[in-house]
Amino acid sequence: MTFCANCGKKLPEKAYFCSRCGMQTEEDVPADITPWEDLRHAFTKMGEEIEKALTTAGKEMEKAFETVRERIGETTSKQPDVCSSCGENNPAGSRFCHSCGKDLRGRDG
Repeated sequence: MTFCANCGKKLPEKAYFCSRCGMQTEEDVPADITPWEDLRHAFTKMGEEIEKALTTAGKEMEKAFETVRERIGETTSKQPDVCSSCGENNPAGSRFCHSCGKDLRGRDG
């Protein structure tokens, strides 16, 4: 059984051109490529590449989550910023007081 290498149509034994798409077979050699084997090989290769990509992506995501966990820990462990003008406790790292609007970094606002 022979098939066209271009479109996969089943061809007669001594075909030198495909009757569907016109693709020429190898010179003096009938089209004997079985597209299913080629597809199986291509899908196997593709599966291996996808597995590598997902493994790499998983490792990168683990690193990113660890970094985020560390940063969240750093942020939540900081003391609140107390406004010198009104005495309000503001979240650590605040630039302005959420109660009176004073600049918490020491500049007049």
